[in-house]
Amino acid sequence: MVINCMKYTCMSDGSWKERWQGGMGFLVKKKGQRSAYKAAGVVACSPIHAEARAMREAIRYIAEMNYYPCTFYTDSQKIATLSMQHQPPLMADWTVFKEIYEIWDIMKRNTYFHCVYLPREQIELAKKGRMEGPTWSNTGFTFPMFSD
Repeated sequence: MVINCMKYTCMSDGSWKERWQGGMGFLVKKKGQRSAYKAAGVVACSPIHAEARAMREAIRYIAEMNYYPCTFYTDSQKIATLSMQHQPPLMADWTVFKEIYEIWDIMKRNTYFHCVYLPREQIELAKKGRMEGPTWSNTGFTFPMFSD
């Protein structure tokens, strides 16, 4: 069921430090206005793992909230490519296969979802969550938040 025909956008980003420490963040916008965000520390074994965890959290949230249509932006070209291919992402690194397969599966089940690669410097809005994620966890909404 489609709640609203307004277009949503979601920017996700992940960061990684040595010793399994990482952070993730995503920002959801509707008609250019911030409507939801999340930043959190994550356990990750590599930079691509942190990116995949961020995208997976974002896509789970959007699907659960029935925010359609939605375009997802990531600075990971690998995740964007693997999530949009027609066949399952069998060539994904085994350390992130579970996350990337789940992203791909949700994308395929939701035809109103699309994933786009943007170079790192163009994903300004997700940087705060990515940088602060390892130190705090926060989920929030900006009001008013209405659904039709």
